[in-house]
Amino acid sequence: MLKYLVLRMSQVMLILSFSLPMALALSLEPSCSGFINTGMLCVYGISITAALWISLAMLTRKTDRCRRLTDSPEITIINGKQVVGRMKEHEKAEIVWQFLLDDSLYYRLTGLWWRSIYHCLGYAILRGPVVILSVLGLACWLAPDYVALMVQDWFTLSVKEQVLLTSSLMFTGYIITVMAWFFYQAIALKQSGDSGFRSVYLERMQQFSRAHQTSDTAHTDDKGSVSDDCSR
Repeated sequence: MLKYLVLRMSQVMLILSFSLPMALALSLEPSCSGFINTGMLCVYGISITAALWISLAMLTRKTDRCRRLTDSPEITIINGKQVVGRMKEHEKAEIVWQFLLDDSLYYRLTGLWWRSIYHCLGYAILRGPVVILSVLGLACWLAPDYVALMVQDWFTLSVKEQVLLTSSLMFTGYIITVMAWFFYQAIALKQSGDSGFRSVYLERMQQFSRAHQTSDTAHTDDKGSVSDDCSR
């Protein structure tokens, strides 16, 4: 198991590219001392990195063991409602093993992830104020008495409390905007079916299925020609 814990640079870059921004996002906590809880940042960073590291090591170990088998049960590969093909479990493990060792795929996924973060931040910065104003307008329309009471209480707060409340409202608005972006991207990803590892995995499964069908057809043709020669 220990040898599988030694990851390559491309794998480490992908894990850190995911764990560090996620830890930063989870440790955001607007308060008088700042926006980031440094203690929780370390806890989240170490926890997420360790979980992803161990998960990848266990996946590599399981795949390596399975691909070494000489025979295994036959399984069906399904993409949504479409059957991609049928193959032995150790044949599937061999395909997974091949692209687990493909450094270019890890670098490609790392680039896609950072581009996604860039687009997410751009979306939040541009549309966050619109979401905040929309929510405030909706609150004024649905509960005008409650909003009027909040405005009266606003002037009784100290400057420090006003700044803290404003930052909390803005933080909530930006979180809602980011969640809306992720929801939209999840729907688009489900419709397109391109999700990094899965797209490459299904493509290689289809290639294997086509090669297997071609091999079976050639084998059948050879049997037919041998039978014709024997009959003659």
